[in-house]
Amino acid sequence: CRTLEKAKETREKILSETKSSGKSLKLVPMELDLSSLKNLKIFTQLIKQKYNKIDVLINNAGKI
Repeated sequence: CRTLEKAKETREKILSETKSSGKSLKLVPMELDLSSLKNLKIFTQLIKQKYNKIDVLINNAGKI
């Protein structure tokens, strides 16, 4: 996400709307500036350190 604050709000909205489905979701918002190669490399290293796989990756450039 561009701003972690907005991503956290969206995360909460998704979780509140899916509670009735009975599924347990683990949504981890992370900040990433795609216009910066340096930032992209740092982000990639962080992902590799924290996770051994990603089930779903959501990239959205629009407003929610």
